[in-house]
Amino acid sequence: MTTPPAHAGGCWSHKASARHAAGWDGLCPARLATNGAFEPFTPARVAASRHFLLVERASLEGFDLVVGGLGPNDCTQALSLSFFLL
Repeated sequence: MTTPPAHAGGCWSHKASARHAAGWDGLCPARLATNGAFEPFTPARVAASRHFLLVERASLEGFDLVVGGLGPNDCTQALSLSFFLL
């Protein structure tokens, strides 16, 4: 029997949560503003988190970086993108 992948969530750029996720099958990062509201997870933040994970793991084979957000014109339209990093 195979087990489903375990993805850890964490607030980027808190390195401790990203380091914890590096030991699992994937990371679903979020970014919080100082007022506690979610901020957009920009392509630059995706690249920075990917680089951090690559350094921590030495390889991203079999690791998922999952990023979600809201559409710019309709806050009820949720977008979910999966990046499978090989």
